[in-house]
Amino acid sequence: MGIHPEFTSFERRSANLDEARRTMWLWAEPIVIDRAVDVYARLVDETGTVAMARKHCRLWRAVLLEPTATVSPVIDDLRRAAHGLGLPDTLVEDVNDLILEELVDIVMSRYRTSRNSAKAFSMVLMTATSCLGSVRFSV
Repeated sequence: MGIHPEFTSFERRSANLDEARRTMWLWAEPIVIDRAVDVYARLVDETGTVAMARKHCRLWRAVLLEPTATVSPVIDDLRRAAHGLGLPDTLVEDVNDLILEELVDIVMSRYRTSRNSAKAFSMVLMTATSCLGSVRFSV
C-alpha cells in the first residue's frame, strides 16, 4: 500500500515553502534593517536606532524561519525596548507593516514572471502576516 498522492504533494509543498523561507530571508534581511533604520533614525539616537533595527531583524528572522511559538517572546522584547526608548505603543506594528508592504512589493515586481516563486514567496508572506497578526492581538 503506497502513500496517497495528495500527501506526497503536501510534503513537496512544505519542502518548497521551507526553501522559499530560507531564500526570502537572504534578500529580505537588508530590507528589514533598512526600513527599521529609516523609521527609528528619525525618532531616537544612533544607539537606539541600531538596537531597534537589530531587534526587528531578529523578529523577522523568527517570523520567516522559525515556529510561530518563538515569535511572541521576540516581539515582547522589541516592544519593551520601544517602550524603554519612549516610543509610541503602535510603532513596532507600524514598522512591521512597512516592512511587510515592501516585501510584498518586491515579490510582486521581481517575481511576476516566475509564477512558482511568486506563489511560494506569497505563501511565506501570508504566514508571516498571520503570525504577526496573532501576536498583535494577543497583547
